[in-house]
Amino acid sequence: MHVCIYLKNNKTLQPIPSKRYIKSYRLVIVLWLFIQSLVLTAQELILLLPTDSFAISDAIKNAEIQKGAGDKRTASDFYNRAALIYWEHNYFPEAITYYQKSLKLNEELFNSSGVSMLHNNLGMLHADIKQYNKSLEYFRKALDYRKMVKHSIGIISTQINMSVVLNNLERYTESAALLEDALSLARETYDVNQMKSCYGMLSETYEKAGDSEKAKSYFDLYRTFHEKSQLDKEVKNMELVRETGLKLQLAEIETKNKELELSLANSMLKEKGDMLTLASDSARRLYANLSKLELTNQLLEKDILIKDITLENEQKDLQRQRIVNTLLISFLVLFIILLMVLLKGFFDKKRINRKLELQKEEIEKQAAELLETNQKLVELDIFKEGMTGMIVHDLKNPLNTILGNAVNPQALQAAKQMLHMVLNILDVQKFETAKMELQPGNFKLSKIIDFAVGQVRQLYELKAIRIITSVPENSLLFVDYDLICRVYINMLTNAIKYTPANGTITLGHFKTEQNTITLFVEDSGKGIPEAYLDKIFDKFSQVEARDSGNVRSTGLGLSFCKLAVDAHGGSIHAYSEMGKGSTFVFTLPLAQQSNRNFNNDEPVSETIIETADICLSEYEKEMLKPHIEQLKKLSVFEYSKIKNIIDAIKVFENEQLANWKNQLENAVKACNEERYNKLVNI
Repeated sequence: MHVCIYLKNNKTLQPIPSKRYIKSYRLVIVLWLFIQSLVLTAQELILLLPTDSFAISDAIKNAEIQKGAGDKRTASDFYNRAALIYWEHNYFPEAITYYQKSLKLNEELFNSSGVSMLHNNLGMLHADIKQYNKSLEYFRKALDYRKMVKHSIGIISTQINMSVVLNNLERYTESAALLEDALSLARETYDVNQMKSCYGMLSETYEKAGDSEKAKSYFDLYRTFHEKSQLDKEVKNMELVRETGLKLQLAEIETKNKELELSLANSMLKEKGDMLTLASDSARRLYANLSKLELTNQLLEKDILIKDITLENEQKDLQRQRIVNTLLISFLVLFIILLMVLLKGFFDKKRINRKLELQKEEIEKQAAELLETNQKLVELDIFKEGMTGMIVHDLKNPLNTILGNAVNPQALQAAKQMLHMVLNILDVQKFETAKMELQPGNFKLSKIIDFAVGQVRQLYELKAIRIITSVPENSLLFVDYDLICRVYINMLTNAIKYTPANGTITLGHFKTEQNTITLFVEDSGKGIPEAYLDKIFDKFSQVEARDSGNVRSTGLGLSFCKLAVDAHGGSIHAYSEMGKGSTFVFTLPLAQQSNRNFNNDEPVSETIIETADICLSEYEKEMLKPHIEQLKKLSVFEYSKIKNIIDAIKVFENEQLANWKNQLENAVKACNEERYNKLVNI
């Protein structure tokens, strides 16, 4: 038995007992517990008598002989005998060893009955030594075998055993479910005893689980079945008495008949009696001598038996005395060790306490160095934040120039995205340093949403995503226009990032309170794992579990959204279910004028924005025909080949052809197979 002591010390600089001295006390406690464990182990073990040791040795020897001869079934029986004797005397490791050897032989023989029995025994053995998880594993294997052969009584008993183990593991729900299954099977077979056992275990399980009502209900059923069982026994006993009475009457009649026959026989034998008198005398003398001989043999056998018992008792006493002597010697040795340790600790205490002052000075010096290092790190962080802000601030002007001169839609969208990232970084820093000042005003909600949707047009068209907006027509918000526009832009960018091609994003509202309106942005992506829902608004937080396609992120978008909404006195939350998308819900203040006029029955403006279908003339289709024939042979994932064909298409300033070419290129970049097939089959 291994004994572990876990001691927890508070660090201190005062001259108190040293670590070695504390270790000495630990060692004392460990030694004391070790002694107690020896005593407990000696009490738990039931000493093996010589007859038991011989039986075990004989069983193991025969098992090896039969195994060598190829008779695995007989060898298995001998292993079982050895394991059972060990089990009865609480030698659990040895019992487990020989049951496992027997199990291996039964598995080689494909003996399902033997395998299930051994799994059951191993389950009970591991439960005896409180290895409940291992016990449960063996019981499950036993249950599988017994279900395979449809052994009803075995199934029920195994399930009851498993429920006992589960109760010890405090897994009461699983235990109750198993017992309910066992009860159903017992009802099918109308096994009253098994039903009674199930009711009793269910009562105990629910009592441990704290459900006193169910515990009482099942206890009442248990008591009813117990009383019924007792009544059935009494009825059987009465029937047995009745049958016994009839048999006694028949026996009396037969006895009388025999007496008549004997009287006749006696009269016939009387005549022959005289003739046998002489012979009987000699026979009587012979019988007397024989009886004396048998009596002498019996006395000798009893003497031998008494001597054997006396010898066994003497051996048992001798073995017990040896254990006591061993324990006494152990006590003495441990006491000497303890005394030496305490003396050593006492003399070490002064020497180590002298070192504590030096250690104190060293620690104070290290603390001063750490404080200085921490100050430098703070200064470095301030410098880094300032440098980042300066660099990002200097990027604004070049980006604005690009936005003003960009002709390519993709370059324009890329510049917009970069500008939004730059603004996010700057504004997050402002929020954190309390330098952000809101410039609120009355703005139409629909105007803010229209602007935000326009800013991400290239992104949702790239994946052919449909945008649905459903908001009150005349609702006015009292907000900072630029900040809330960027809140919507960030949320739409995030939604587009995780929404699959041809998916849907919805912007809507719920009922309003007195001064606020509750808005939401919902996507149809894969969803956010529950473990990440509390972290997604943290700075630089990104959900790695979700596929974001080709869209990159700084991890500041949602963090900015939270800071901006909080600055307006609102709140923001995320709700998600894997496979069904995510919904971001936030509240914003209404303008006073809108608050007076707004009610939940106000007309709602609903807009559906989706990539428009392209209509080509017959002439335009004829121009594209050779290219379309090549494209039909390719999969959307063969990007290089498709790109070469697209580059070869000349649109000659034809707006429809240019639009078709642009949408086809977007479908290929987004790997949107559905949109790709629709465009090449136009």
